Amino acid sequence: GEDKEGVFGSAGFVGWYNCLPEERDLNPDLSTETAVVIGAGNVALDVARLLAKTGDEVRVTDMSHYAQDAIEESPLKDIYIYARRGPMQAAFTHKEIKEFGDLENAVTLVDADVLPLDDVDLVDKGRGSQQKNIDLMRGYTGNTGDEKPVRVHINFFAKPVEVLGDAAVTGLRMEKTVLQDDGSCVGTGEFFEVPCNLVVACIGTHGEPMAG
Repeated sequence: GEDKEGVFGSAGFVGWYNCLPEERDLNPDLSTETAVVIGAGNVALDVARLLAKTGDEVRVTDMSHYAQDAIEESPLKDIYIYARRGPMQAAFTHKEIKEFGDLENAVTLVDADVLPLDDVDLVDKGRGSQQKNIDLMRGYTGNTGDEKPVRVHINFFAKPVEVLGDAAVTGLRMEKTVLQDDGSCVGTGEFFEVPCNLVVACIGTHGEPMAG
């Protein structure tokens, strides 16, 4: 069901708000209260954070004016980020996750139960560390969701298996996952549904060679 109206890949969606001419007419409908972003990299966090911003916050950026207008007028209240693996495997850097604490109108929520215990060894990732990522996410676990009008939910161990709806997306069917000893991730057979009208999949892109 990924071809339904309201489902976008990150390349097109990011190109839309970054003024790429070929994505000028993408025109995603942001007139919804719930959006889902799939992925655990910097692009996923960029998209989710952008959707959570106020008009004043996006007006100071150099993104396209039509995207600024759409975000300012959007009634979004809940933005869900879903990663199929856990916080220890997240590909985003600590700078990206840190900026979720600075949003003017949105509060970030993380379930403390999915984070590793304090005595778990964390490894260096090069452009930061697992330790910094986990420490920052621990800082969000005390939030209740009542602090600000918009909520960003960062979730782990779940993967999409079906886009629900007829012509347009009305929700996602998700499957809970578990990590194997070899680092692979498999479904558990336990499913749940997330009502939403906007889905952005930030799970990587494939490049195409230019002639010559």
